[in-house]
Amino acid sequence: MGLAGRIDWLGKRTQDEVIAEMRAADLFVLPSKVAGNGDRDGLPNVLMEAASQRLPVLSTAVSAIPEFVRDGAEGRLVAPGDPDALAEAILALAADPDGRARMAAAAEARLRAEFGMTAGIDVIAARLAEALGEAAPAGAAAPRAAE
Repeated sequence: MGLAGRIDWLGKRTQDEVIAEMRAADLFVLPSKVAGNGDRDGLPNVLMEAASQRLPVLSTAVSAIPEFVRDGAEGRLVAPGDPDALAEAILALAADPDGRARMAAAAEARLRAEFGMTAGIDVIAARLAEALGEAAPAGAAAPRAAE
């Protein structure tokens, strides 16, 4: 593919080094797919880590990834196993720094509002209150309907 001179395989890095690399990057790309035996990622933590650094995300619409990244809102999603679509999305994002910044900010905001510890505790508190027939605690999020 002619990529050897364009990629540096850094090997094991400390958390501080990983964060520094993320902060220096323009785009985080994670093309996930379902393995032949059906094994798959759930919601990869690395997507949320990238969002926490305001790094725009490009991934695939697999498993729980679309629960965090909505195409065109918090990042871009392409079909799994479609390298042409992945390449086109990389080129489009490379040419749109304002769009990358907008999606990165949206991803960070969604991460903090819906996927942080407080949001999770609020959902659990609301579900427990609902199960007990009590009013949800102030500030607790309403339980989401099962999809």
